[in-house]
Amino acid sequence: QFPLFCGNIYPDSTGNHMNLPLLACLTFGVFIIIARGPFIFWPDATASFYRDKVFKGAARVRMLAAIPFFIGLILVLTTSELQNGFAFLSTALGLMLLAACGILILVPNDMSDLVTTMMDLLSDNLLRGMGVLSVAFAVGWIYAAFVYLAA
Repeated sequence: QFPLFCGNIYPDSTGNHMNLPLLACLTFGVFIIIARGPFIFWPDATASFYRDKVFKGAARVRMLAAIPFFIGLILVLTTSELQNGFAFLSTALGLMLLAACGILILVPNDMSDLVTTMMDLLSDNLLRGMGVLSVAFAVGWIYAAFVYLAA
């Protein structure tokens, strides 16, 4: 049990584990940290990796978009009935993920061209700053998920 967080992630006496909204929020936060964290230390190498490997073909773009799409779907389906402010934010974020990733899945070639063009225009310092802000958001998101969604 983490004393810093409100809630227990370990099974209780009835064998219950984390609830699904909490697990979806944790997965989303970790996904952001893994995807955006390298921009802090290696912005140029990470941008070229995304440009040359990830956004190279339509199948890769669809596979990349499928992960946050399903996380967004789980967030929308599980947090819409909860009655707190974080649940509202989770539902709104889930809807945004569904919309953005749905566009990536439907028209991957156009979106990959747009993303690679934008990455070429951004400087290393801007990429590094976006990485720092993304990781800070993800850590705050994970903390808020533990505070508001842990039962």
